[in-house]
Amino acid sequence: MQQKEWPAGFRGLESLELLQLTAPNLKGLPDWVVGGLSHLEILHLQEWDSMTAVPETLGRLSFLKELVIQAKQVTILPSWFGERLQSLKNLQIISSPLEELPTSFCKLTSLTTLCLTNTRIRMLPVDFFESFRHLRVMSLRGCSALEKLPPSIGSLTALGHLDLSGCITLKELPTTFRFLSN
Repeated sequence: MQQKEWPAGFRGLESLELLQLTAPNLKGLPDWVVGGLSHLEILHLQEWDSMTAVPETLGRLSFLKELVIQAKQVTILPSWFGERLQSLKNLQIISSPLEELPTSFCKLTSLTTLCLTNTRIRMLPVDFFESFRHLRVMSLRGCSALEKLPPSIGSLTALGHLDLSGCITLKELPTTFRFLSN
């Protein structure tokens, strides 16, 4: 029998700062897990094959600095994503059929690392990169549906690493690409 519920031992871990879960059969994060993890700074949800949406409870992790989501069925991020998770510095969404980002995403102004690896993102909003002044690492590796990058990519003055490998439908780079100095 495979585990589908959270073990009772997760209760009482209020000071936990890092949680890494590989859970292909769990569908979400129960309220009591997130409510009890008020100091959580790093959360990795890997191989969450049963998760179809980012759990609402995740929005209560206001101290979260690093979030990794690997979920094969998550197609959208909730509209509150950028507003409630503004402390994020490292965000990685991996192997998800995610097609677009919510408008609140631009409120993640503290990001230094953004990886949207193997997602189905087609386009990014025109002013998408203007909010990410601190972004140093960006990976769009394997985004095979990505057709173009917005001109605002030239405003990423801190960017030191950009991975566009596997972006097979990317036809051209914007002229502002030359402003990337690192």
